[in-house]
Amino acid sequence: MTTIILAAGYATRLYPITINTPKPLLQVGNNRIIDYLLDKLRPIHNLNQCYIVTNAKFFDQ
Repeated sequence: MTTIILAAGYATRLYPITINTPKPLLQVGNNRIIDYLLDKLRPIHNLNQCYIVTNAKFFDQ
C-alpha cells in the first residue's frame, strides 16, 4: 500500500509563523505536525511507501 501526505499548501492563515516554515514542520507540543501524521501511519503493516507532496518554496526543508 502507498500513502500520500499532501503538504503543498502555503499556510497563509498562519502567517507570520509560516513565512519561512511549512505548516507540517511546525512544532505542536514535543513533535512536528508531520510526526503526528507519520505516527498514525506506522501501525499499518502493509504500508510500503509514503510520498510527501510539497511545494517549491519549502522543498529543500
